[in-house]
Amino acid sequence: MFAEILERLANLEASHSRIIRAGEVVGIDEQRGTVRVQFNDADNVISYNLPVLFPKTHADKCIHMPDLGEHVACIFLPNGQEQGFVIGAFYSKADKVPVASRDKRHIRFRDGSWFEYDRAAHKLSGHVVDGDAELTVGKTAKLVAGVSATTMAPTIYLMGNVSQTDINGQQGTEIKNTITTHDGSYTLDGPMRVSDLIVDNNVTIGGNLTTDGNAHAETRTGGGS
Repeated sequence: MFAEILERLANLEASHSRIIRAGEVVGIDEQRGTVRVQFNDADNVISYNLPVLFPKTHADKCIHMPDLGEHVACIFLPNGQEQGFVIGAFYSKADKVPVASRDKRHIRFRDGSWFEYDRAAHKLSGHVVDGDAELTVGKTAKLVAGVSATTMAPTIYLMGNVSQTDINGQQGTEIKNTITTHDGSYTLDGPMRVSDLIVDNNVTIGGNLTTDGNAHAETRTGGGS
């Protein structure tokens, strides 16, 4: 009787020692969301296809599969090694953390692209290496900045009608430090003050033209000077 109890305890201990195990991913099935894991602590035994646990898989879905060679932690049901799950990956001496900060939520990809939020600095940032970024919404998109917003690119395209006001929806101020070229008609509702006007061809003026400097043109026509 005592020997039987010891045998059962030994079997129970052996079973529980195999419930949680660490191994290395050696096979990936992207279609099923499963991986095969090799366990170095058990004569390099390779598991069956193990489902990877994700936050949501039904109405809302998300997926981010482990890579080949990634070290993962697995949990198995007590009735055998055939039924188990991959509960996550972990860092090691071979796979070091990308940023050493408890205040940052960071995602880094193999190509070097990354996204992160720093809760201490209140800053959301990211970088796409040698690639593109695209966001499509079905209705409206809105960007609100409390101080300023800057767009930087060698060429900027605005496709669609443009309406400009101040932050309260009132008359705003446009300041340009650039050469502007218009291909099409231009309508101005209000006065226009020009410090120096140079016209290569004809200019037609229906009213008065007031300039602070000189107005140079080959031909002037209209009711003003």
